[in-house]
Amino acid sequence: SHVVNRKLIDVPQFERPIGNHTFHIGKEAVLGCSVINLGKHKVGWLRAEDQTVLSLNDRVVLSPRYSVNLDTPSTWQLRIRPLRAEDRGCYMCQINTQPSMKWQIGCIDVYVPPDIINEETSADVSAQELDNVTLICRASGHPPPKITWRREDHEPMLLKKVGSRDFYKVPPDIINEETSADVSAQELDNVTLICRASGHPPPKITWRREDHEPMLLKKVGSRDFYKVESYVGSSLPLWRVDRRQMGAFLCIAANDVPPAVSKRIILNVN
Repeated sequence: SHVVNRKLIDVPQFERPIGNHTFHIGKEAVLGCSVINLGKHKVGWLRAEDQTVLSLNDRVVLSPRYSVNLDTPSTWQLRIRPLRAEDRGCYMCQINTQPSMKWQIGCIDVYVPPDIINEETSADVSAQELDNVTLICRASGHPPPKITWRREDHEPMLLKKVGSRDFYKVPPDIINEETSADVSAQELDNVTLICRASGHPPPKITWRREDHEPMLLKKVGSRDFYKVESYVGSSLPLWRVDRRQMGAFLCIAANDVPPAVSKRIILNVN
């Protein structure tokens, strides 16, 4: 019984799964195969799909792009560099045990960044009013890229259903690049908070304080505040600010397509 147990303990075993991994094209892919009780047995790496032998122990038999090294005394690393799209697939780590070999599989996915295929993508187009126009965009990459269209000026795209004269309605969206970030100002500075939004119909911009307190505003040239619950317009002028106006302001964009959207802008007055 003692002898049998010892033989079982001495049999090579895989310590952990190889796993599935994603690597970027052109970089290095590394798969680790951890074996305990290897003894005099040998570890080989193969391509699982066609059983092509890549290495035996640390000797590579296929290509200089492949290398094998011992990361720890028990982990045999298969390294592929530079990684190509055709390296995508599964790899087998094999131990030459008898009467049957032990093996396990790990897989590589190769990430290929998206790239516009210019030859298959529309160039600039000139058209007559009421013409039908189709713009085409093709892109390569893995996973297959998701293609999204928008206008360069951030205005909403006006689209029609086939046979319709009416444009689609587009919900509002804050244009962050054209909207104020948090602002720090000195007392008595003039400050203008700006909020831009896209959508169709064009969104209405409303300002209010986040704490629901009235906003303190001044008319140009006046030293006196007047209180308002809200202010309508893409620009909120704050003339000769003082500390009582500090806090978080919300610019809220809404049209008749829900939901309304908002951005929080903090005003600090020193």
